[in-house]
Amino acid sequence: MPELVSPPDLGPGSPSSPNLAKTLLKGLRVMECFDVGHRELSLTEIVQLSGLEISGARRLLTTLVSAGYLTQDPRTRHYRLSSKVLGWSVAYLGNDPLVTCAFPILQSVSDECGHQLELSVLNGNDCVVLVSMAGAEKRLSLVKGPSVGVREPAFCSPTGLAILAFMPQRSAFDLVAASPRVPITNHTVVETDAIMAAIAETRELGYSLTDRACHPRAIALGAPVFDYANQPVAAVALTVDIDDFTLAKARRDLKPIVLKAAQAVSLAYQRST
Repeated sequence: MPELVSPPDLGPGSPSSPNLAKTLLKGLRVMECFDVGHRELSLTEIVQLSGLEISGARRLLTTLVSAGYLTQDPRTRHYRLSSKVLGWSVAYLGNDPLVTCAFPILQSVSDECGHQLELSVLNGNDCVVLVSMAGAEKRLSLVKGPSVGVREPAFCSPTGLAILAFMPQRSAFDLVAASPRVPITNHTVVETDAIMAAIAETRELGYSLTDRACHPRAIALGAPVFDYANQPVAAVALTVDIDDFTLAKARRDLKPIVLKAAQAVSLAYQRST
């Protein structure tokens, strides 16, 4: 049964503001029902997930199908995202300076070291992958699947810890406290004090190290990317399989790689902006 979700945070604007297009917000709420765990949904499931009235949801779905952003199976009557939504991703990735700067750097580093590298940014309580390089070995990426667009909780991901460590401490604590800290694996740390300790260690060392926190086979290191004002805007993660590395070996062999990659992306981004 789909999990009921709260209406989205509308940001600084008030729901009663005359400048808010409430129907558009509801349509976006429908689109956001479709994620990795909900690739195909019935009308009833969409109503449950979005919290909308069935009549309103039906009108929005008909409109989105007509506009080409959703498709409907004529047999099951279930809805799916259409390939048209990829146009938004292409437009975003093709114009984002972080992606433009990071792509050739991470590609070169990944080809050289043979490991998976990713660039992620903070979005709400999660980190979203913008760039992903499988590396020459391509082992872990086959386990994880396509990575661009994948969201991982900031409180336990290597990129999230790397970004949080260089944010104001109060802001980092508030984000951790507000996160639904649900274990992803048996190794996911969910206690606030332990997470804040990991953030403090990351700040001291300059990089994060996670042990199967977001994936049952992944050891990962994360290092922050800074803008010209020395504020963390993203992070680079280097991920390896537990069959190939111990934590000690990862610290010794991979720390210089991820730090050098993040520093190179930082410099390129600062120059571009």
